[in-house]
Amino acid sequence: MSRPVFDILWDVSLKDRTDKMAHLYVTFQVSPSMAIAAGWIFESWIHQFLTRQKTIRLFPVLGRRMGRNLTYDDYTASRRQENSMSLQLAGSGQHLLPEGGALEEGRYYRPESASFPEIDALLLVHPPYYPLPILFMFRIIRNQGEHGVSTDSLRKVDGLEFPSNALRCYVVVTQGDIRPEITVPMEYFEDKKQWLLHDTFPVFHYPVRWLFED
Repeated sequence: MSRPVFDILWDVSLKDRTDKMAHLYVTFQVSPSMAIAAGWIFESWIHQFLTRQKTIRLFPVLGRRMGRNLTYDDYTASRRQENSMSLQLAGSGQHLLPEGGALEEGRYYRPESASFPEIDALLLVHPPYYPLPILFMFRIIRNQGEHGVSTDSLRKVDGLEFPSNALRCYVVVTQGDIRPEITVPMEYFEDKKQWLLHDTFPVFHYPVRWLFED
């Protein structure tokens, strides 16, 4: 199955049917030839889930400097379900990035994967409990291992139009207990004034416990 064929199947038959999603996801997972389609189902459902109007809990992922990278692999808070930050999702629907790159608060954007290969979605919010706006960059990951965030993708985000004082947060979305290692090149921070690790580039984990819930 090709991605264009899957996208048609999703729009016509799957996106509003969680029972069908769950059935096909389990069926495709056990077939090596269809495993990639299972990934598409997971990714598409996560996007649909993140556009709902609800509150989710994000857990900080701690990191350290390792050579030329910042490496985030300490998921203690996520494992213990502590020190979480609440994020109120906007319930906005899914939007393409607008021409000119001007982001509107509360809109869930899905960038073109070719332009932002390590960022699956963007959401700009201004929580009532925080003095500054926050730009959440979501990355949907289905497997363990190392997953890098390129300087090029991050600089493209910087080039979008949104409040200059906004805090940028990277959110790793996974199924259950999957905890990937996230690496960020130190070169991205060469022109940044902040050098405190977690103030410069905070990373959070959102573990999805129940797939395909209504």
